[in-house]
Parts: sequence; structure tokens; C-alpha cells
Amino acid sequence: IKHSDNLIRLHTGLASYSLFCWLLDEVSVPASNMKYYKGEDFCETTSYQENNAKKPGPKRKLSLEDELLMTLMKLRLNLNQEFMASLFNVSSSLVSSIITTWISLLALELRPLIHWPTRDQLDQYYPDCYSKYGKVTAIIDCTEVQTERPSLDSTNSALYSNYKSRHTYKVLVACTPGGTVSFVSHATGGDMSDVELVRRCGILDLFEEGDKVMADKGFNNKDDFLLGDVELIIPAFARKNIQFRESKNISNTEISNARIHVERVIGRMKDFKILQGPIPLILSDVVDNIVFVCGCLVNLSGVLVPLHTNNKSE
Repeated sequence: IKHSDNLIRLHTGLASYSLFCWLLDEVSVPASNMKYYKGEDFCETTSYQENNAKKPGPKRKLSLEDELLMTLMKLRLNLNQEFMASLFNVSSSLVSSIITTWISLLALELRPLIHWPTRDQLDQYYPDCYSKYGKVTAIIDCTEVQTERPSLDSTNSALYSNYKSRHTYKVLVACTPGGTVSFVSHATGGDMSDVELVRRCGILDLFEEGDKVMADKGFNNKDDFLLGDVELIIPAFARKNIQFRESKNISNTEISNARIHVERVIGRMKDFKILQGPIPLILSDVVDNIVFVCGCLVNLSGVLVPLHTNNKSE
């Protein structure tokens, strides 16, 4: 497929074969001496990894290029494990080992791609649609990804989302005004509220005095942000039997139009079909890494929010 950028984009989500080669080059050194992931109990670093020596034992059945391709295809297309085993002419168990290992490696090596910017860095690309609100640092939203139903009662109740009426993982995503992913929380059970996830995920510690954050009405925890002298910008709530004035309706619409870009960012993440779910329980150990890597890959794509628009409410 390397002869066609369209096929590369279809199979991997990357824009071109040259970008695929860049990604492979970035991770090739640690990938060459990594050992296959076999669960959290087998994550200790070996002596040959500490010394950056060549991995002992039999030669890998697939090249690093094919292993990376397999992993990106799993993220992008969420192909059946048995089908991928047939496609790459390896066993189903090896497919599972390769994918979980590479996802963990990519999450570690691509970590700098998800970056919380300084105010000076935000100024370098600040779209018009946010100019009336001053300096917005982040736009936040939560998303849920369906998973299989667990057998343990405690896990079952923690993952069940009343909002989605199914078992899900919930993740908080923040993006910059320019539309790049700047924060991805750890995955939690679908029963946790958006407000509680904000309190627990650590994002409040990243804001500085005077920062502004934009969100939807579900994030009605202004006090949590005020403790750090951070302004939360959300659409106004309508009081019972009282209609908004036209100016308030216009203001709410403008806020909604500006904050919708985080939904577009999440939409790009969910173009990686593994996040359309259901995520199998066998991948529960690496769910955090799966979501994080998808965010990193989104940041390797093109500009999402134009710097200038003809209509300031767009």
C-alpha cells in the first residue's frame, strides 16, 4: 500500500507513507529491543534492554515495519484478530502480543505530541473565533467508548453508563483553540460524572491563574476552577418558565459554536474505529494507551480550526 497515500490513510490514519516512515524511524531504536507485552506482571525491564543490547532469542516473524502497520491497522480499522493473523500469516496469539506491545511503546515514545502549551505558545496560533473571550487555554469535553460486559459485579457496575445504557470507558479530552489535543485523561468507568472526572484526572493542576477554559453545560463545577482563579466559560442555564433574551441566545450560540471544535477533535480520534468500540476486555490493560495514541495520531494530521474565518460565529 506504500505507493498510495490514499491507501496509507485508509489503513493507518496517517496522511502519507513518508509520515509512516518518519513514525517508524522515531520508534525503531526502542522497538528493536522491546519484548512482547504479556500483562502488567511481566513489565520488568531486562538486562539487555537496560544495556540497549540486541534482543536475544529467535528472530521476529515480522519486520518492525509490518508490526507497526499491523498496530495502526488495528487502531484505524479495528479488524478482527483472526483476520489480521491470516492477513499477516502469523498466529492469532502473536497478533495480540504485537498489538498490545506496540500500543504501549507508541504511548511512551509519542508522549511529547500531546503537549499542554504555554500562553506564549497559544499566541502563535489563536483562531479568530475565540478572540472575543480573551485567552482561552483549553476546550474540554468527555467521551465514552463502549466495552464488553465484565463478569465481576464490582467492575460491571463501575463501567455501566446510565447515559449510554451500556458498559463504557469515559475519558476527558482537552484541546487548544487551534484544535490540537493537549490533554487526555486516564480512562475511567462510565458511571463517573463529567464533573467528578475533572476533579480526579489532574487537569485542574495544569491551569494557571487567569486562564480560561470552555466547556458545555454538563461541566457546571465553576467552583473547582475558581479555586485556581480559572474562568469557566459555559452556555447559560435557562431558569424555569423564563425565556432568554435575544442577546443571551446569541451569546449561548457563539459559545456553543466555539466549543464545538473539541467535539470535532474527538470525532477525529473516533475515526480510529477501535474507539467506536466495543473494546474487548482482553485489551483492558492498555485502554489508556489506546486512547492516548489515537490522540497523538490526531495531532499528526492537518490543521483543524482555521486561523481566520469569514463568519466569526463559525
